[in-house]
Amino acid sequence: MTASSYSRDDAALLLVDPYNDFLSDGGKLNGLAKPVADAVGTLANLCAVVDAMRRAGIRIFYVPHHR
Repeated sequence: MTASSYSRDDAALLLVDPYNDFLSDGGKLNGLAKPVADAVGTLANLCAVVDAMRRAGIRIFYVPHHR
């Protein structure tokens, strides 16, 4: 397998419903997900990825998930 390279214009970070159900208080899965999310630093890692993408000039899309 070979590595691919994409330009900043062709790349983006897609975050699908990153907060509502998993990370926000009162979210449907927050009670189940919170212990694991806290243990592995999910929120801090998401913030670090978003910051790195912004510094690199890569677009970020936040996509809400609705049924």
